[in-house]
Amino acid sequence: KQAAEQSGVSARNIRYYEQAGLLTPARNPENEYRVYSQEDVRALKLIRMLRTLDMPVEEIGTVLNGTLPLTADKLAGKKVYAEAFNKGAEQAAAATKALREMLGNVALTEDPAEADYAILMVTPSSGEYFNATPGYLELDICEGKTVCNVDADGKPTAETHEETTLHDANRLAEIAAAVHAHGGKVIANINFTLAWEVGNVERCADALTAGFDTYPSATLDIIFGRFAPVGKLPFTLPRGDEVLAVNADGVCISPNDVPGFDKDLYMPDSLKDENGKAYAYRDGNGSYYEYGFGLNY
Repeated sequence: KQAAEQSGVSARNIRYYEQAGLLTPARNPENEYRVYSQEDVRALKLIRMLRTLDMPVEEIGTVLNGTLPLTADKLAGKKVYAEAFNKGAEQAAAATKALREMLGNVALTEDPAEADYAILMVTPSSGEYFNATPGYLELDICEGKTVCNVDADGKPTAETHEETTLHDANRLAEIAAAVHAHGGKVIANINFTLAWEVGNVERCADALTAGFDTYPSATLDIIFGRFAPVGKLPFTLPRGDEVLAVNADGVCISPNDVPGFDKDLYMPDSLKDENGKAYAYRDGNGSYYEYGFGLNY
């Protein structure tokens, strides 16, 4: 009764969720009564929230056992490494300091090799006002990438320059390797001001969230399960440079004007996969990061 009152889930539904394997409360050895912990109550609240989103019970089970959300039971006795990445080093340092202060109730470590979880906040930037690039707008999340210059007619030239959209971008893989070496998990959040090429981040992460100039505190609410993600991608993310390539005449390999919209209709067959798709990024689970895509938990 107390668990039902605290969680807002009826006693009948609590029994159902137990039978479905979503909940395994302890038993009082003296009378075999169920003993619901505060973590059980938190799990029930999360289940109730996910059910309001019409998530099937089977998928809820996957969520409860997945990387996210980082519930209190998952964090018990665990260490977290947290770092923010921006285009500038000073911005990154200030954002990292603020991020770690927001995580004051979490056991933090300065060493990724000691971490059970890593939280990486990634905020790339490209083509800022009053700082025009001598080449095309760079969408790759990268550091020191050599790219071609562009002439006044929008055609590529033989001259090159280096582009950086994220300071220390190459460290993302290093941090992930250190955390994964002992079975840890990496949670990354990308701030989308543009339709970024996400491969350099997604391949490092066990869970990936997306923000759109979202407050870091709100992102942490998602990561820690205080709020369920309901947003969907408002655009399609390109799989890589190959689907954005420009020929000598300055014509893009996917020539329609609207980024991500029906791009596969214009892509060469040589780039298409077994599903006839070429443009959208596809992760290791086979999900295409297309307009309208988004997972819940």
